[in-house]
Amino acid sequence: MKKNLSACPPRLQRMRLQLSKYDIDVQHVSGKQVPISDLLSRQPLKEKLNIEGLDLHVHTVLKGLHITDRRLDSLRNDTKSDANMQILKQTIINGWPDSRADCDPAIVEFWNHRDELSSADDLIFRGQTIVIPVCARQHLVDSVHRGHMGVEKSILRAKDVMFWPGMSKQITDYVLRCAVCQKHRYTNTKESLTPHELPNRP
Repeated sequence: MKKNLSACPPRLQRMRLQLSKYDIDVQHVSGKQVPISDLLSRQPLKEKLNIEGLDLHVHTVLKGLHITDRRLDSLRNDTKSDANMQILKQTIINGWPDSRADCDPAIVEFWNHRDELSSADDLIFRGQTIVIPVCARQHLVDSVHRGHMGVEKSILRAKDVMFWPGMSKQITDYVLRCAVCQKHRYTNTKESLTPHELPNRP
């Protein structure tokens, strides 16, 4: 609850927005101190909840992204045509399996991020960033490194807008293979040899 609203995943943002009209005091009680589990916390509702202001929230997130409308449309089409993205979208909507072993192999790489993923407006989000389909990743890596910035700057620039598992490693490998960056990168100048004076006698 202390984290900024913009830093929370969309699911928690929606919950906090719904609770904002109440003055609540949240207290954590560890599992060993709870004698009997609460029935309502163990049995999820079958019907879909219609959350007020969800479309406004999605619109706010999309407008906050540093990405053009044309690129967003392209990403929507790529997401629709990517079979793995469609499996991921259905899993987000219908719920994740109880264990990693039961997860579909096509989306198992997203298992560690499952609590942060959400789907809206034909796009998949991880928090405030867009999950990029495989076919669009290489082009976006090229775009991030267009100014020939270093590894750290390129990764930080990418993390503001996009996400996919292994993104940092892919960007790092791409930047380190860039011929222009290799040619002009800063290197420590070699220390010139300074030979000692030769003695005149033993």
